[in-house]
Amino acid sequence: MKVNSVITLDDKFKCLLLDKTNFENSNYYLAVALDENNQPIEDYAVLKESIENNEIYVEKEEDANVLSQLLVTFTKNFNRLVDELNNQN
Repeated sequence: MKVNSVITLDDKFKCLLLDKTNFENSNYYLAVALDENNQPIEDYAVLKESIENNEIYVEKEEDANVLSQLLVTFTKNFNRLVDELNNQN
């Protein structure tokens, strides 16, 4: 899976992958839900990628402790991107 790609989960949750990080040897993605016109809506999720038998599986992360740690990382990544954009101007 790649950042800036659109995926659909089994529960019909269609989303755009915004950011990626690795935590405890697993890849996690920050994702925003998309409506029927592929426009972002205010519904976000953290997705965990698992690979079993060479197949990729994705599930929403529900563990509050893991989410709190990941959100710190995603926030730092976002702030770094904003700083980079500001320095270009």
